[in-house]
Amino acid sequence: VRPGLDLTFAYSEMPGRRVEMEDAVCYHNPVSTIDGIALFGVFDGHGNGLVSKFVAANLLNCFLKQNEASSRASVEDLKKGLIKACLDVDQLLKAEPENFGKSGGSTGIVALITPSHVIVANIGDSRAVLVQQAACADLRESDEAITIAIQDPKPCPIAVAMSQDHTPNLPAERQRIEAAGHEVESITYKPQEGGEDKTIYKVKGKGTLAKNKLGMSRAFGDFDYKTNKELPHESQAVIAVPEVKILERSSKDEFIVLACDGVWDVMTNEECAAFVSKECNRDSEPEDLAKMCDDLLRDCFDRGSTDNMSVLVVSLLAPLGTGQTLDFGE
Repeated sequence: VRPGLDLTFAYSEMPGRRVEMEDAVCYHNPVSTIDGIALFGVFDGHGNGLVSKFVAANLLNCFLKQNEASSRASVEDLKKGLIKACLDVDQLLKAEPENFGKSGGSTGIVALITPSHVIVANIGDSRAVLVQQAACADLRESDEAITIAIQDPKPCPIAVAMSQDHTPNLPAERQRIEAAGHEVESITYKPQEGGEDKTIYKVKGKGTLAKNKLGMSRAFGDFDYKTNKELPHESQAVIAVPEVKILERSSKDEFIVLACDGVWDVMTNEECAAFVSKECNRDSEPEDLAKMCDDLLRDCFDRGSTDNMSVLVVSLLAPLGTGQTLDFGE
């Protein structure tokens, strides 16, 4: 391991009830040319699996080309480099329409981990959750990230939301979508398992593509929603500009979980934190982390998830980290 990092990670993938597997993951532990930095990502494709796989394969190279990507870079510089890398990957996709078309796209949830900080970049509705151990009394309303205590014996696991789902009904997202000439449509349905009606929101296509609908307001690809020639890329109906959250690492940090919406459709942040914290701790072996990832997806499948599912978990517990780059998921 390069200086400053002692990380172990595992991931697991499952097609679930879908025929095609459109998710992809990337892991660079550590980043090859930068001491003390690791990069992980989960990408949930839609329309096809080509875009997600392309982003997973090319994001690191785009990041390393940025001036901000160096061992001496500040946290703010790394943030800027990560944002530019996402935009550059999207431009690479746009330059190859014969390979990716206009209808395919992908979310992206990416974690850049340094010895002092966790930097999460989010595009779409995949999600990152930081799992912490803390006495419930330690919670403060002024905490930068949203924290919710689980009512278990102290110390209790804390789920720190490191991303916000980019759905078209968010005020700022809706405003941008409509300013770009598209509409947001609401769809109400009754869940198969019963209970109250649910409402989802989608971006509508235009013209001959009016029947097309996209359930997120930010994505790689999806160039049918990026066609307004009078607007820059960051003002299109759907954009590949990530929302970035930075959190200083602390001794309370245990794990960071990156997963696609196939997991979050059936599991809350708090349930995920409780599951991970119960299955793995400071005394766990690295193989336990891999088994936990498999078990988490099986649990989501049993809960009725109908989507592809991918989860990547990075241990921030020094005793669990063995200085190896490990991936056990299948």
